[in-house]
Amino acid sequence: MSILIQKLTYKHTDQETLFEELSFVVEKSEKVALLGNNGTGKSTLLRLVQGELKPVSGRILLKGSYWYVPQQFGQYESCTVAQALGVAVKTEALHQILEGAVTEENLSALEDDWEVEERAVASLAYWGLEAVGLQTPFRSLSGGERTLVFLAGINLHDSEILLLDEPTNHIDCKNREKLYNYIPYLRAAILVVSHDRMLLEQLPLTMELTKSGIKRYGGSYSFYKEQKEVEEKALEEEIRSNEKMLKQARRKAQKTAEKKQKQEARGKKQVRKSDGPRILNNALQDKADKSSARMQGEHTEKIGRVGEELSRLRLEVPDRNRMKIDLGSSGLYAGKILLKVSGINFSYPEKNRSGLLLYR
Repeated sequence: MSILIQKLTYKHTDQETLFEELSFVVEKSEKVALLGNNGTGKSTLLRLVQGELKPVSGRILLKGSYWYVPQQFGQYESCTVAQALGVAVKTEALHQILEGAVTEENLSALEDDWEVEERAVASLAYWGLEAVGLQTPFRSLSGGERTLVFLAGINLHDSEILLLDEPTNHIDCKNREKLYNYIPYLRAAILVVSHDRMLLEQLPLTMELTKSGIKRYGGSYSFYKEQKEVEEKALEEEIRSNEKMLKQARRKAQKTAEKKQKQEARGKKQVRKSDGPRILNNALQDKADKSSARMQGEHTEKIGRVGEELSRLRLEVPDRNRMKIDLGSSGLYAGKILLKVSGINFSYPEKNRSGLLLYR
């Protein structure tokens, strides 16, 4: 086992529950694609696993070192490339030692990793970043270069767990192809969020995150799509079957109600005409009322039961037609300018006597 998620619950800052008591396992060396509709919380789940976010409750256990390739890089705006790669402390200690400061503090910081700088430079070069130095400001890089820096971290750290959030965003075809070919040879447990179907095909296991939990599929993206089509057709058939049952139950309940009304009317008429003891007539009427009420209750219970099942099934239908936009929190990364406005003037147009529009 490399990743253990146990009864994980997370709520947005507005207290909306994103997922509740979510549980799954990624075994050692498993390569898993994490799929799901927009808004189900795939990227949020990776941020929880990585430790950037904290859950309301539940347990997250990572067995081994990990490397995280994020989708957004705003938190690294003030960093150097070395800091983004997580080797700044080691390289600084190495330089101080080479300059003669052979202190216990520097040796401890270096952790006997004398080739750290060489490996970092080689890792950057592997992804075509020969011109990018370790002291290069991260904010000076393009979107594609930023992604490639974090992909270089895979080579550099040789971690046991990889968490990749849209790792092919902004990079060119050559480097995408390089990543496709690289994935099968990695020994790490990998959890990937991506819309890149070519990348998803390189991952032999698929998990789908939905409102009701997470489901594991034993195959790549194409296998997952085939299984989903089968499941959705079965779901549609089950919904139609329950809709038919609900209509039949409502019709039967309506007929029962109409029959009860007729029986009550006849019963009252017979009681008025009857010469028998009143107590006997009342007992017969009470028995008839209880029988009708019991039948009506049975129909109502069935309608409720079928209706609840139908509602549950409809919730499982994929919501693909609704556009969801997640802007995140504007205060997440200090110093990042999200919007700058100045010198704006605006007025509504007015019409003159000739009907022409005038703008002031």
